Amino acid sequence: MNHKQRMYSLSVCSVANYMQRLLLVTVTVLATTADVNGGTFQSGSDGSDGALDLTGETGVVVFDPSALGLDVDRDNVFHFTTVLIPAEVTLRLRAPDLQFAPVYWLCTGDVRIDGVIDLGGDDGHDDQVGNRRPSIPGPGGFPGGEGDTVDSLPRSGLGPGGGVARQGGGHVDAGVYCTGTRNNTTYGNAFLIPLIGGSGGGGGRSGFGGGAGGGAMLIASNTSIFLDGAIHADGGDGAGPGTANCTIGSGGGAGGAIRLLTPNFQGSGTVSAVGGTRMKRGSEGRIRIEATTSSFSGVLLGSSRVVPLSPNAVIAPTPIPTVRVISIGGQAVPSVPTGDLVPPDVTIDSEALVELIVEVENVPVTGAIVLRISQDTGPDQTVSASYLSGDETLSTWSASAFFPHGFSRVLARATWSP
Repeated sequence: MNHKQRMYSLSVCSVANYMQRLLLVTVTVLATTADVNGGTFQSGSDGSDGALDLTGETGVVVFDPSALGLDVDRDNVFHFTTVLIPAEVTLRLRAPDLQFAPVYWLCTGDVRIDGVIDLGGDDGHDDQVGNRRPSIPGPGGFPGGEGDTVDSLPRSGLGPGGGVARQGGGHVDAGVYCTGTRNNTTYGNAFLIPLIGGSGGGGGRSGFGGGAGGGAMLIASNTSIFLDGAIHADGGDGAGPGTANCTIGSGGGAGGAIRLLTPNFQGSGTVSAVGGTRMKRGSEGRIRIEATTSSFSGVLLGSSRVVPLSPNAVIAPTPIPTVRVISIGGQAVPSVPTGDLVPPDVTIDSEALVELIVEVENVPVTGAIVLRISQDTGPDQTVSASYLSGDETLSTWSASAFFPHGFSRVLARATWSP
């Protein structure tokens, strides 16, 4: 092949929409003591999304708002009347379908969950050639780090408590390392304000990737929540050859966050936000139940609190921050990139420095936009983007990188101080 005719394949992983908040200030919540007789609780739902009723469905059903014709304004806030998840159904919530952001279900009527709502993170990838990628989290959680290559060390997991190489992701506590030691990165609070999922586990040696963090979800009902099934926001397992070789394997993702608000909470099911295990355990996540009356006899797995419901409970989310690579070397990137090798999202033919244009929403222009470029050939790169134009609502940034012959994945993230 003529050297100048080599094709350079670059796939922008779907986690290009990933955002990261650095919680550098203490969150203070006023008037948290419930006055259960002081008013009627309102979830804030206007009922415009109608009923979510999966009667007649069986097996795994993917909750994809685009396919279902929901959430036209793409704020991840769903205004249901009622919700019914039958016992035969596992409803799967995936970060790429939900902008990698926390999910809010607001309901005017009853929520009945007899099946499973699953917003867990994916397990870390194995050591097969060509399988190196960040593991996908639940919505509102964070990806796990990639394993090492001949040219690059293992990557840390993403998120405020992202595990370093070969360490579980942190959240309520710190993730576990091979020797049983922990890092000191914890975040969040018992109020789950802001609502934020679990961090990813660190990648391992021999190409093993870290597990992704569990997602973050709020369900609020004006009337009742009946839970005889399960809600899972668990971190993904780390990958590796087994505990006998713990210095090789990767870290598990941290558990996510689940917050339920209703005047009447009943059932005997399970709410789970535990960390991924198998190699190095990720931290547990957080669960908060706010109810006027609770006869729930089920199991809560994670750092959990059951408290009285306040009519003035804070629910409303902030606008979703997003960061997305929109062009590479002048070529447009698909609005929902796949991150797959075949076919790649973008193919370029250049040995020169290539410009990447990044579009950012709801992030201060004083923040930092960073691109992590993982490559099958050559060392990984971390590239900072420069601000070009716009404001906090919508801004444009630019970065430049060299891409070696072969396949690369790009993950973009934004960090800023509140």
